[in-house]
Amino acid sequence: MKYCTQSVLVDTSKVSRDKCYIYFVADRNHKDLYSFDGAKVRDNCKIIFNSKIYCYDIPFEWLTNEGELPNELEERRQIEYEKFKTYVAKNKKAKN
Repeated sequence: MKYCTQSVLVDTSKVSRDKCYIYFVADRNHKDLYSFDGAKVRDNCKIIFNSKIYCYDIPFEWLTNEGELPNELEERRQIEYEKFKTYVAKNKKAKN
């Protein structure tokens, strides 16, 4: 989630014309499963380069809260969050 623009960046390769689902790994304010209309995003959202990949810049209000994250995805989020914390710690150490 980009709070300054109230939008979400999603890899262009992950957006089909169907209903798409996402969840946030590092943002503890948004713990649920979300969905969006892939066709609407592909037809209306700007593509930007986030310095690594091309992403759709999706307004947060286009996301639909689908409720609590299923257990198997919650486990996956924890694994990804641990990787994220390690990445942040390494980058912080490299800057000092």
